[in-house]
Amino acid sequence: MSFSFYKCELGDFVVTPGMLNHLGILHGGNLVKHLDSNLGIFVSRYNGTRCVTGRIDRMNFLKRSYVGDCVYFEASILKTSKHTVTVYSAIKHRKLGQKSDLIGEAVFTFVAVTPEFELVPMKPFEVINEEQKQFISEKLKQFQL
Repeated sequence: MSFSFYKCELGDFVVTPGMLNHLGILHGGNLVKHLDSNLGIFVSRYNGTRCVTGRIDRMNFLKRSYVGDCVYFEASILKTSKHTVTVYSAIKHRKLGQKSDLIGEAVFTFVAVTPEFELVPMKPFEVINEEQKQFISEKLKQFQL
């Protein structure tokens, strides 16, 4: 079975009361923690190595999320370099029985490492079709990467 690294749905979690900030909405730090963990697994699966967060290039919070919302991520690899991979994620939520809603967007860069945190090569990324090529081009331009 092949695994897609384009618009791959990851990391469903339900917002609980302990995840809220003082305003009664999902705490941004909680969201970033879940996103970082899931994207780390995503890129480790891509490269077949450990990968650590090198940089959060962009984190845009667009809408609020509340207790009971199911939050998930739609991840796509944008580009690779000798030791890094840059990933875009649409951050979405859905309420039971309703359609998904975009609540944020993020771009993270991960670094491939050994268990001793020595750099290892990142596998070159290959675009699979014209739709993916167009999507990547739009995101690279949107985030000035």
